[in-house]
This record gives sequence, C-alpha cells and structure tokens, in this order.
Amino acid sequence: MVWLLLALVAHAGNALVFVVDKSLLGTGGKISQPVRYAFYSGLLAGIAVVLLPFAYTRLTVFIIQWSVIAGLFHLGALWLFFRALKVGEPSRVVPIAGSAVPLFTLVFAVTWLGEALTVRQI
Repeated sequence: MVWLLLALVAHAGNALVFVVDKSLLGTGGKISQPVRYAFYSGLLAGIAVVLLPFAYTRLTVFIIQWSVIAGLFHLGALWLFFRALKVGEPSRVVPIAGSAVPLFTLVFAVTWLGEALTVRQI
C-alpha cells in the first residue's frame, strides 16, 4: 500500500508544478513568453551534459545526433505545452497533454519502429 501513497504524493507534486507553471506564464507572471520559458527549461535540462563522464556507453556520432534531435523535439513540445498552458486552464490542458503521450508513442512505435501490438496489448 506504500505505492498508493507514493503515487498520490507524486501526482499532487505534479499538479503543484503545473499550477506554478500557469502562474509564471500568466498575465502578471514572471515569465510572460512561453518560448522564453521553454528555452529556460531546456537550458536547465541541458545541464545533464555534466553527467556524460558517468555514461556507460561510448558516445558516437549516432548517439549525439539523435540526442540533439530529441532535445529539439523536446524544446518544441515544451513550447507548445507552455503556449497551451498560457491560454488554457491547467485542469484542461494537462490531462489532454498527458493522454496524448501514449497515443503518439503508439503511433510512432508502429510507424517508425515497426512494432506490432496485439488487440489485447492495445
């Protein structure tokens, strides 16, 4: 039953983050531009580069290339999410964005990776 408490605390913390995001992006917020907020969030995530010496794999051009592409897509997704959060209510934007993630994951896995899911798995 500890997992239930942990899940509830995690969801409450997640909700708090989205309310803070909305207050930062609001009309009287500290950061009024969603593109600026996405840039700052991406810059903060880019600090993970300091963890490279602890990587278990050798960095290749392939890994670096796809990491940069994934980072750019992440920045674009953050920008769109913050834009939606600026104009909409968090109680509407967050569930839509959260439910879109598994759907897009399924579409991309079938399209790009050739995954084949059974009816039971779907």
